[in-house]
Amino acid sequence: MGRLSRERWGLEKKLAGVLSRKFLLKGSLVQKYKACNKPGCRCTRGELHGPFCYLSVSQGGKTRMIFIKKQHWPRAKELSTNYRQWCVFWSKLTTNSAQTYH
Repeated sequence: MGRLSRERWGLEKKLAGVLSRKFLLKGSLVQKYKACNKPGCRCTRGELHGPFCYLSVSQGGKTRMIFIKKQHWPRAKELSTNYRQWCVFWSKLTTNSAQTYH
């Protein structure tokens, strides 16, 4: 088995591992702090509220922030990581395939 074939087999195995987790979440997870600006609130002194969790996604060329409840943050992080891993493996696999046929 040639070097490219071994690499491709390894990438296919990793990709299958990511896909076996079944769910992917496209986007970046961000934490934001906010001010409510109510008179006398601690945020008016610079102590902002938060962190609040958001999923940042691009839709139609615009960035959209989707609120994620705090209890769902660990699962969202896991699914977002799955998506990033899938992108990396898919990119490497398609590059490897192109090299195989040239």
